[in-house]
Amino acid sequence: MVGNHSYAHENLLFLTDAGIRSTLRRTATAIRSAGVTPSALMRPPYGAVDDRVRRVAGELGLTSVLWDVDPRDWEFGDAATIARRVLGALHPHGSNVVLLHDGVARSSITLQALPAIVREARARGYCFARLGPGGRPTPPVPAVSVPDTVVREGDPGSPTTLRFTLRLDRPTSRRVSVRVRTASVSAVTGDDFTRVVRRVRFPVGVVRRSVAVSVRGDRIDEARERMRLRLDRGRRLTIADARATGTIRDNDPRPNSTFATPRSSSPLRGRPTLRVTSTTAQPTGDPARRHRHRHRQTRPTTLDQLVTIPAGQRALGVEVTVVADALEEPDETFTVVVDHVTGATVVRGAATVTITPPPPPPEPPPGPAAAGEAHG
Repeated sequence: MVGNHSYAHENLLFLTDAGIRSTLRRTATAIRSAGVTPSALMRPPYGAVDDRVRRVAGELGLTSVLWDVDPRDWEFGDAATIARRVLGALHPHGSNVVLLHDGVARSSITLQALPAIVREARARGYCFARLGPGGRPTPPVPAVSVPDTVVREGDPGSPTTLRFTLRLDRPTSRRVSVRVRTASVSAVTGDDFTRVVRRVRFPVGVVRRSVAVSVRGDRIDEARERMRLRLDRGRRLTIADARATGTIRDNDPRPNSTFATPRSSSPLRGRPTLRVTSTTAQPTGDPARRHRHRHRQTRPTTLDQLVTIPAGQRALGVEVTVVADALEEPDETFTVVVDHVTGATVVRGAATVTITPPPPPPEPPPGPAAAGEAHG
C-alpha cells in the first residue's frame, strides 16, 4: 500500500487550499506513473494537520492518518536502540501504528532494526496488518477452501489415511481457524473411517493445514465409497468452499461364485421346492451384487430368476419347484446356469440337479396258507 505524503514534504498548514490540492494531486500522479495504484490515505508531513487540511484532503477522497509510535529513527540511535524504542511503546489491543523512515541518510540503520522488531512483536502476540480505508489497522480476512482427495483402502489392521489439505487464499497477520467435521455418504462412519470433529488453526503467515481421516481396511469386495469433510464456524476468515469429498478405492478382488448340486427324490404328490445354493468365496460389500440364474429342465420348462446376494452375506438359495408324478422313470436332471453376473467372478457357472424317483413301496408279506390245502 502506498499513501500520499505530499509532493515536496510541505507543511500543509502553511499552504492555501489550492496549494494543498496541488501537492496532493501531483503526488497521486507520480505514484500512478510509477505503475502503482495509490491508496486513499494521506500522511501529512510533520503530522501537521487541522480541520481545514482534513477538509481539503477529504474533497480529494483522502483520509489523513497519523502514527502512535515514533522512535525518531531518522534522527539518532543504532538498530538495537530503534528496535527497543518501538517495542517499548507498543500497547496490547492498541492500533500501534509505527512511524519508520526510508529514503533518508539513516535508512540502512532502520532496515537493520526491522527483523528484531518483527520477531519480538510476534513473540509477544502482536500481528501485522495493513491500514484500512479509514486509516485504522485492518488485518486481512483470508478465504479457506478444501479440495477433494482419494485413497486406496488397506487390509484389516493396516489403516490408510484420507488427507485433506485446507488452503487460505492469502497469508493472515493474525491467527484464524475453522471447524472441520466428517460425514457419511456411502462410506459409513465407524465402519469405513474414523469420525473427525475438531478446529483447525492457522498460525500467522501459514496458508496450508492438513486434516487426516483414518480409513479402515477390510477383505470385502465393494464399490468405491465416499465420505464428506465439512467446514463451518470460521473465525476471522471466510469459507470459500464448505465441503470436500473423500473417495475410498477398494483393494479387494471380486468374489468367486459357485453352485451346490443337490439331489432329490420326486414325491408322489404336491409341488415341493429344491434349494440350489449360490455361494461366494468371501462376503460382498455391495448390496447391488446380482446373479441371474437360468433353470433348464429335462421337461420343456425354462425359468428365469434374478436374485441378489445381500451385502455381508456369502450364500443365497434359489428355490425351484419340482412337479410331482407317479410314473416309473429313470433319474431326471436339470441345470441351473448363471449368466449376467455383476460384482463377482464365476468359477463354476452351472449346477446339475438330479431328481431320483422314490423307491418302490415294499411288497406285502406273504399271507397264511389257503384253506382246504392238502397236506401230505
